[in-house]
Amino acid sequence: MNIPADGSIIIFDRKINGSYCSEGVAYRVKHYGKRTVDLQDVKTGSHTQEWAHAFARCVWHVAA
Repeated sequence: MNIPADGSIIIFDRKINGSYCSEGVAYRVKHYGKRTVDLQDVKTGSHTQEWAHAFARCVWHVAA
Protein backbone atom coordinates (compact mmCIF):
# COMPACT_ATOMS: atom_id res chain seq x y z
CA MET A 1 0.00 0.00 0.00
CA ASN A 2 1.04 3.62 -0.51
CA ILE A 3 1.49 4.55 3.19
CA PRO A 4 4.31 7.00 4.05
CA ALA A 5 7.00 5.85 6.48
CA ASP A 6 6.68 6.72 10.16
CA GLY A 7 8.55 9.96 10.89
CA SER A 8 8.65 11.14 7.28
CA ILE A 9 7.48 14.57 6.17
CA ILE A 10 5.10 14.48 3.22
CA ILE A 11 3.22 16.89 0.99
CA PHE A 12 -0.07 15.95 -0.66
CA ASP A 13 -0.44 16.51 -4.40
CA ARG A 14 -3.98 15.11 -4.19
CA LYS A 15 -5.31 14.85 -0.64
CA ILE A 16 -7.40 12.11 0.92
CA ASN A 17 -11.10 12.64 0.19
CA GLY A 18 -12.85 14.21 3.18
CA SER A 19 -9.58 14.92 4.98
CA TYR A 20 -8.78 18.08 6.91
CA CYS A 21 -5.35 18.05 5.23
CA SER A 22 -4.49 20.46 2.44
CA GLU A 23 -2.52 20.02 -0.74
CA GLY A 24 0.89 21.70 -0.77
CA VAL A 25 1.29 21.65 3.04
CA ALA A 26 4.05 19.68 4.81
CA TYR A 27 2.88 17.03 7.32
CA ARG A 28 4.91 14.88 9.73
CA VAL A 29 3.72 11.24 9.73
CA LYS A 30 3.20 9.16 12.89
CA HIS A 31 1.81 5.61 12.75
CA TYR A 32 -0.59 4.40 15.45
CA GLY A 33 -0.79 0.66 14.94
CA LYS A 34 -1.45 -0.74 11.48
CA ARG A 35 -4.62 1.19 10.71
CA THR A 36 -4.25 4.79 11.84
CA VAL A 37 -1.88 7.50 10.62
CA ASP A 38 -1.50 10.83 12.43
CA LEU A 39 -0.55 13.82 10.28
CA GLN A 40 0.88 16.90 11.99
CA ASP A 41 1.12 20.17 10.09
CA VAL A 42 4.82 21.08 10.36
CA LYS A 43 4.12 24.81 10.37
CA THR A 44 1.10 25.11 12.70
CA GLY A 45 1.42 21.92 14.77
CA SER A 46 -2.22 20.94 14.24
CA HIS A 47 -3.03 17.22 13.87
CA THR A 48 -5.49 15.07 12.00
CA GLN A 49 -5.78 11.30 11.84
CA GLU A 50 -6.53 9.23 8.78
CA TRP A 51 -7.18 5.56 8.12
CA ALA A 52 -4.15 3.88 6.54
CA HIS A 53 -6.28 2.39 3.73
CA ALA A 54 -7.30 5.94 2.67
CA PHE A 55 -3.78 6.53 1.32
CA ALA A 56 -4.61 4.24 -1.61
CA ARG A 57 -6.68 7.08 -3.13
CA CYS A 58 -4.35 10.04 -2.74
CA VAL A 59 -1.06 11.26 -4.17
CA TRP A 60 1.80 12.49 -1.96
CA HIS A 61 5.56 12.91 -2.07
CA VAL A 62 8.30 13.15 0.54
CA ALA A 63 9.32 16.74 1.24
CA ALA A 64 12.86 17.54 0.12
